[in-house]
Amino acid sequence: MHSGGGEKVSAWTVLVNEAIAGGVTLFVLWMTTRWVKETIAPMIEDTQNAKAAQKAIVDRLIKAGISPEKLQGLTQWEVAIAQELVFPEDIEGGMHTIGGLENEKQVLYDDILIPLTRPDLFRGNALLTPPRGILLYGPPGTGKTSLAKALAKQGSVSFMCVSPSSLLSKWVGDTQHLTRAIFSLAARIEPCLIFLDEIDALFRERSAGDHEVYRDMKAEFMQLWDGLFTTNDCRIIVVGCTNRPWDVDPAIQRRLPRSIKVDLPNVSQRVKILQTILRSTQLDRSMDLLSVAKQAPGYSGSDLKELCRCALMIPMKEKLQQESKSIADSARSASLRPLTTEDMLEAVRNIRPTTTQSSEYRNELMKQGTGGAYTTDLSTSEDQMRNELRDFLLGTIAMGQGMGKNPPQD
Repeated sequence: MHSGGGEKVSAWTVLVNEAIAGGVTLFVLWMTTRWVKETIAPMIEDTQNAKAAQKAIVDRLIKAGISPEKLQGLTQWEVAIAQELVFPEDIEGGMHTIGGLENEKQVLYDDILIPLTRPDLFRGNALLTPPRGILLYGPPGTGKTSLAKALAKQGSVSFMCVSPSSLLSKWVGDTQHLTRAIFSLAARIEPCLIFLDEIDALFRERSAGDHEVYRDMKAEFMQLWDGLFTTNDCRIIVVGCTNRPWDVDPAIQRRLPRSIKVDLPNVSQRVKILQTILRSTQLDRSMDLLSVAKQAPGYSGSDLKELCRCALMIPMKEKLQQESKSIADSARSASLRPLTTEDMLEAVRNIRPTTTQSSEYRNELMKQGTGGAYTTDLSTSEDQMRNELRDFLLGTIAMGQGMGKNPPQD
């Protein structure tokens, strides 16, 4: 009986052990399946999203008039770069919305727009081929980026805005693939305008301390620009904008043979800019924009836009004050009084050009002591760091030479 009872206990033990082992196995299998699902699901979702994005881009390009045969076999790099495309119908404004800059607009029309839209007129003579690149340089806020956008809209060409974030990648080799995809995609959808805003940040002058990713990216970009995809018959033009042209790599400057200076507007240009900005604003009959323009030397296009905004706030504040004094809601109305010359001149007295403000502040600081509060603080900080570094080095030398020897004197 004892042995039989022992055999019965042993059988139950085996059964319990097998049940526990089976439960543990099922639990581990369930956890593994869940982990695999959570790991693979985002990849599947990303793949589905990428396919949907690719289909949307292809459909949009076909709608824009690109042949479906040219869009077959798009690589993942080309799809990624295609996210930076801006279609002409999505660009707001145009050449008519840019006040002044008549000479600059005419040069862009002759050198860029006509060759892109009428390539048949430029075939048969190598001298008539349009420049492969054009550089717009000048002070900030003068309308360089607006000119490039208006150029693409006026010519109904694809506008590819290239930024460092669209090229640089943490994965080895991706940057070169993305750089090549810029020109391969542009060749598929030509005519195309490749726009490099703040080109000095992306293609600054090379030095021995450059990271190999930057160096390889620049070399790849220039090789492709030189003719691998940009042949004489292709309609791909690179437009760069900068307010620091001296920082652009000389090899890049050579590939931008046409340079246009977009300078601060003169009096007549300021009048045209003000007219363009205020075209949808109700003006007083006595408005004298010429007097306002004469009182605004050194103002850029963006400064004049801010000037008009601040001037328009004057009748807005008056209206709000009137409404706060009025009890009856019927006295409220959505219209403002017309903008007057006095409003504009008041804004001129309060709004200074951005570059002038910084220069005046810097000169003010330089007049204080040995260069102003910030300069003094900076010098004090540098002296403190120099003394701390000296003490650290002297202590290290003393430890190295032994406790019984004195460190060398200055």
